[in-house]
Amino acid sequence: KGEKPGRKGLFSSEKTTQEFFINTDDLEAARQGVSSYENHALIPHEAYQALYAAGEAQKVFAGYKVHILSNGQVISDV
Repeated sequence: KGEKPGRKGLFSSEKTTQEFFINTDDLEAARQGVSSYENHALIPHEAYQALYAAGEAQKVFAGYKVHILSNGQVISDV
């Protein structure tokens, strides 16, 4: 679906990453060699904080790996 170019800097670098669209409702993906897929959610910190405070975060994001966007940084494994 797309490609994010890599970056090289003085103190860090990132590899080029590719993004693929996989229609998970179609068995054709298995024929194309897809072995697994994951559901991810990228949400702003304020929205996640409001859902967490209301006790709704677990229910809303069940089955998803949550990534939080805070101050231009992505925080994973919450």
